[in-house]
Amino acid sequence: MTVTGGTALASAGVHSSAPVTVPALAADAPNLNHPAAGYAQAGADLTSTYMQAFWNRAGGNIFSAPTPTAETVPSSGNSSNGYTLWPSLLGLHGLVEGERQRPGAYSYWIWQVYSGLGQYWNADWHGYMAWKMFPGNDDSYYDDNAWVVITLVEAYEATRTSDPAHAAMYLGRANEVMSQYEVHGWNSDSIGGVRWGTSATAAGATDRTTSATAGAALAAFLLHRNGQRPTWGGTWLDWGAGAVKWIVRRLCDSDGLIMDGFKDNGEVMRTKWTYNTGVTMRALVEHYRESGDRTSLTAAESLGRAALDHNGGLFDNSVNDSSKRFWWDGVYFVHYLVDGLLRLREATGDAALRSSIAAEVRREAAYTYNYLRDQQSGDGMYWRNMRLWRIGPYQLQVWQQITGQTRGLSQDPSEMNGSQYVKTLLANAGVARLFWQVGASTGP
Repeated sequence: MTVTGGTALASAGVHSSAPVTVPALAADAPNLNHPAAGYAQAGADLTSTYMQAFWNRAGGNIFSAPTPTAETVPSSGNSSNGYTLWPSLLGLHGLVEGERQRPGAYSYWIWQVYSGLGQYWNADWHGYMAWKMFPGNDDSYYDDNAWVVITLVEAYEATRTSDPAHAAMYLGRANEVMSQYEVHGWNSDSIGGVRWGTSATAAGATDRTTSATAGAALAAFLLHRNGQRPTWGGTWLDWGAGAVKWIVRRLCDSDGLIMDGFKDNGEVMRTKWTYNTGVTMRALVEHYRESGDRTSLTAAESLGRAALDHNGGLFDNSVNDSSKRFWWDGVYFVHYLVDGLLRLREATGDAALRSSIAAEVRREAAYTYNYLRDQQSGDGMYWRNMRLWRIGPYQLQVWQQITGQTRGLSQDPSEMNGSQYVKTLLANAGVARLFWQVGASTGP
């Protein structure tokens, strides 16, 4: 399908399938130019873009897309193509990052999105559903709700001066979700860990995942930092310590990276997403900050070094030249790794590690800015995949020029709606959060 006109492209989320010429790259490609106005401004620009593209499109006070995507629900009326909880939370988290750096600029929108997410709230469970609440809906996820807690605690921290009344509500809801929903995902059997979901029929719901367990640990530490305690007694510091130490003990592989979890039958899920290592890393850093336990900092430093190894499992090893390798999975996960690395950079006393983190984070951000931004439509939006050969023919040609290699296109269906390319909230909110973080921590 071919769509002409910049406005049509931006509103439809589609780019032309017409043949294009890929500009020649320099001999030392990849080109890693940084945004002229800096990463914080790039984050601000993209936050504005994704809010205009996806928020309250049809008057439903939810995020939705102009056409179906891998992240939306084919509902009707003002819920048509509405986004599920996780991408919606990431849209909120991008606003929170912006408010943290520019107090007062995003507090109104944080409240609007938080209020809209009330449609996903299950008052009986004290947690959020994967899609809007309706009688009989049993589809909810412990990793999603861990990010509810994390995002709301950080919203509280960001808005307690600019919007104190709503800030108090964010913190109260976060503690409610953690105390009355999230902790029920923990398994006390011989496997342990936090299960993925609640549904009796959803595939993988009983798996014990790093995504749920590391997120819950981090949520617990952030609540402790802000003076919250479990409604049933004890401390969030102790609860979170048990969860993050379970991950390090049971799921850290011999290469120093974190695996995906256990199936309910005890089988290890060995995939190493950037998310798994990144969120575990940040949880360890927060545990060190709250407890003073240097073993947690040491473990985080080990994860950081493994995450920076271009020969390691977080990089695209289909590229022969290790100097031209970048993290392998999606931008919707990579920002979690950036978060962990930058928090580690703040905490570690290892000057060489601090320098390596700053260099790699800026390198990956520049790669994202230069190559994942849609150069054909000019709509200022980004694709999901860090591996260019997973996006489309244009990006494959760019990858071939960068690497000097040839290979076939292996297109990710989540970049498409049938034959149309589509932009997604998950990708663009993830990139916005990444840029906000880099701008705040490593300078322009």
